[in-house]
Amino acid sequence: MNRKNLSTYLETAHVKAAVGVTTITTITCLVFGTTLGQTILAILAVISAQFSIGFSNNYFDRENDKKSGRKDKAIVNKVLRAKTVLIIATLLLAISVVLSLSLDIRAGLIHLGAVAIAWSYNIGLKNTRLSILCYMAAFSIIPLFAAELAGNTASLLTVLSFAALGSTMHLLDALGDYEYDNKAGINGFPNSFPLATSELILKFSAVVFMVLSTSNIVAITI
Repeated sequence: MNRKNLSTYLETAHVKAAVGVTTITTITCLVFGTTLGQTILAILAVISAQFSIGFSNNYFDRENDKKSGRKDKAIVNKVLRAKTVLIIATLLLAISVVLSLSLDIRAGLIHLGAVAIAWSYNIGLKNTRLSILCYMAAFSIIPLFAAELAGNTASLLTVLSFAALGSTMHLLDALGDYEYDNKAGINGFPNSFPLATSELILKFSAVVFMVLSTSNIVAITI
């Protein structure tokens, strides 16, 4: 596989988002006190899940990408076959299931709950006002997963902080594709409002996240 092909696969897998979520989860696991072995296995479970989510997102979005004229998408450009992308996404999902459950049954099921939410978003919830709730729920699961794996507990404030992070990330990501999504007829939460309104909601969400995060840090250090 040459560099160009590798780059295409990584872009289709949404590598930046995958690495970002995996990094956040890894740090959270370490903060809650997971062992080195648990952390490494968690990284593998999360990154495989995130890659499966990225590939499935491109697969289920392929018709919308055509409508909106997305020339940067490998399936639309026929660089990758849709069937191939779906097979890769499914295989990575299976790998993540095995790795998650080998970590710890309860913690693994919690993680897979977040994965199920992400896949549901890709399959159809992206096109509804529930889109933001998918991100909030999935991100709020991160500290619950880390705490369960470490035999610890996550405070409500911590969970709410991650939920606010999820809403902020969703708005930030969706507003970058606002015009494309409008052309494709995608009517998720951000596109249910004028662009200026959604930008204000993004700013509000970011402020809520910062306030909750700061309060959480203060609560931990006192």
